[in-house]
Amino acid sequence: MGKKDYYKVLGVNESASQDEIKKAYRKLARKYHPDVNPGDKVAEEKFKEISEAYEVLSDPEKRKQYDQFGTFDFNGSGFGGFNEGNYKSYTFTGDGGDFSKIFEDLFGRSYSRQSSGSHFDFGGNFAQKGENLEAEIEVDFEDTINGGEKYINLQGKTLKVKIPEGVETGSKIRLSGKGYPGINGGAPGDLILKIKVRDSNKYIRKGDNLYMKVPISLKEAILGDNIEVNTPKGKIKLKIPEKTSGGRKFRVRGKGLKNIKTKKVGDLYIETYIVLPDEIPNELKNIVKTLNYKVR
Repeated sequence: MGKKDYYKVLGVNESASQDEIKKAYRKLARKYHPDVNPGDKVAEEKFKEISEAYEVLSDPEKRKQYDQFGTFDFNGSGFGGFNEGNYKSYTFTGDGGDFSKIFEDLFGRSYSRQSSGSHFDFGGNFAQKGENLEAEIEVDFEDTINGGEKYINLQGKTLKVKIPEGVETGSKIRLSGKGYPGINGGAPGDLILKIKVRDSNKYIRKGDNLYMKVPISLKEAILGDNIEVNTPKGKIKLKIPEKTSGGRKFRVRGKGLKNIKTKKVGDLYIETYIVLPDEIPNELKNIVKTLNYKVR
């Protein structure tokens, strides 16, 4: 057998780890497998080539011999070879464990496995799950507070997406069976939606807590009052004590965001700011002139 650059075949360098070699083979096997490319002779030859390369480089002893001598004698080393013609049946006379695990990971358990050595038959009934499809969806800030529903158009279909309470930018929603179709009757892949939350001009999120600001009048700041506040969870009554300065924060427990993992609910922090009247009466001006206190 002439020298073949197995590292080049798998697209890895000579110092590649076993994990890197396995990952490279999985990627190429999925791409060039004959059942994924029916009738494509070029793909069949490529699949044979990458499987041959992996058989050598995945075995430390065979890889050592290959690195030392630049070739490998398959006839004396237990590699049964490929069924010439259609490459639908592959037999490895070793224990086959690693190939078995890889093909299960790639294609599921729909292949037949015989007891004499390890025989893999990919003909006829082979079924492969479709690839997952990824997309990004933007949601309003309010959807993260109370949850909601969105409709998206994907490949000519309208899908309803349930937005769970507590999602944030970077969260992912999985829609089972809404990805790419399977091969040879295999199940379709999933649709993975990555969430992007639009900014709010009313609320700020810090972890599971929410922050908002509410205006109070000068009278309410000085004398105190019970005011009504529209929170993300509905209207509440908030007691403003007398002598409340602007920038004071009030904590309202359990009115924040639900943690999407722990399901615990954060708190709401309300910060006050004082709004002066558009026109200040002379009486008020005269009273202010009599005040004698310093803030700095």
